[in-house]
Amino acid sequence: MYARVNYVDIRPELFDECDEFWRDVISRYPGMELGYFLQDGDTAHTLSFIFFEDEAAMHAHNDGEFADVLLQALRFRLCDPELHPMDVCAMLPPARPDDAGYARVTDVGFAPAQIDAAIAQWLANAEPYGNEPGFVGAYLCCNRESGIAKSVSFWQSKADIDANESSGGFGSAIAASADVVVSPHEYSYWRVRVVV
Repeated sequence: MYARVNYVDIRPELFDECDEFWRDVISRYPGMELGYFLQDGDTAHTLSFIFFEDEAAMHAHNDGEFADVLLQALRFRLCDPELHPMDVCAMLPPARPDDAGYARVTDVGFAPAQIDAAIAQWLANAEPYGNEPGFVGAYLCCNRESGIAKSVSFWQSKADIDANESSGGFGSAIAASADVVVSPHEYSYWRVRVVV
């Protein structure tokens, strides 16, 4: 599986129309398995994760209709999109993706020579989340050459994320990864607007 991670600012007055655009246009991407459109609180900042069945499917879309989609979406945008293609190195796929109400994104840099160890560690640390209330699913997206990674976990609510963090499980997972990390973890929290 492969991900296209996209940051872009949206005109606040057009968010509802942009949501519909996602449901009508983005949902029809060929080769797409799942897509999430996220908003940073009530700001203009958005983040999307579009998961394709493989890298070839993502590149086929980039070389095909994507340019037209970008033109169609121009009226919603306050800036050009910042696109990051990433390999999905590990995942706990959601059984019910539509249950996602909030996302925690953890940006981190792994030592490229230790990327396989980092992936195994992420899986071992994330699997217990499946027993926690409100957990929906999680993905580890990486650039294997640079070691840059984004871990995104989806939860039913921000309160569920807060409970996960106050329980100590999240802190323990971060501490356990210290030997493979070369840049500090940075966290952000996003409201889920659309799942397709």
